Amino acid sequence: MNTARAYNGLELLRLIPGNEEIIEPHLHTPTSLIRDIDRLCTPSTPITDGAVLNLVIKYFFAYVHPSSCPHVVRLEEITRLFQAFSQLNDKTPGGRPRSRTMQLMKQVEFGLRMLADVPKTARIVRSIIRRNLPPSESFLGFDIGTGSGILLLAMYIMARRNGFEKIENIGLEVEDTAARRTRSLAARLEFGLVIKANAKDPRTFLPYKDRKVNFVSNETIAGVTQRLGKEDFTEINQTLFNVFGKPLVSSAFFPERLYAFSPKDKISVQLEPLTRFQPLNAFSSAVLYPQGIRIEGQDVPLDRLGEDLNWAIPDSSRRYLTRRW
Repeated sequence: MNTARAYNGLELLRLIPGNEEIIEPHLHTPTSLIRDIDRLCTPSTPITDGAVLNLVIKYFFAYVHPSSCPHVVRLEEITRLFQAFSQLNDKTPGGRPRSRTMQLMKQVEFGLRMLADVPKTARIVRSIIRRNLPPSESFLGFDIGTGSGILLLAMYIMARRNGFEKIENIGLEVEDTAARRTRSLAARLEFGLVIKANAKDPRTFLPYKDRKVNFVSNETIAGVTQRLGKEDFTEINQTLFNVFGKPLVSSAFFPERLYAFSPKDKISVQLEPLTRFQPLNAFSSAVLYPQGIRIEGQDVPLDRLGEDLNWAIPDSSRRYLTRRW
């Protein structure tokens, strides 16, 4: 199949100069996104850095061009889309109208910006897929602020690898356009249900109140130069623990722990399930800034997350990446 004709908008993307690839070419696998998901859902498939990177960049492409899911897309075309996204807010030369592809990316820009930080996204996805959960017949997971849905997909793969027979994988997104777009792709790929809902509202979780929650992903974390309260991380976790109570302590979380620092008081605090991801009372009035997270048993500064995967991104292509934190 001629992929250049399969996805609307790529004609204009070819006008962007450059031959760089978004990941090292030897890492790219000539397989479809659907094939890659199926393979990763098989417990015997190794969770390699290359496999996770392919999942992330192909998902980025499919989020913009859903019809690509069953097809092999050349690395060059995926790279062109990253290039175009990096120039999303540039003025078009000569006042030329934006392509439909560029218009769509603008509509879902926030979710794509999180996704397009390939090293950090891949690091988080890898950590979720690798999680081992206690055996159980059914899986219930929530991805809070699901955005593009990439972590919701990682949760689904993780549940499949852990042998759950019944999987209820729920993404919550408050922004309407992102919720609709991600809901459509999640339905197409059959990895979860995306609901437009406010995770700070207890009513969002009441239908599941008496259920065991196996996994919670909550990446609504402010950047290292922003106050912790700028995003809804602690408030959402407070809502979750108010609804589900003490049993939620035994659930698995991303992040496993969040570290925050108060420059004024010169103190560091750790937010984790045992504290409901809240500062202890002695530090409740401190002005805190996110500092780092625990991931796969390691403590990693938030702004350095994913550095162990930088080797996979050619130096000349790093300018196309965004930054989560």
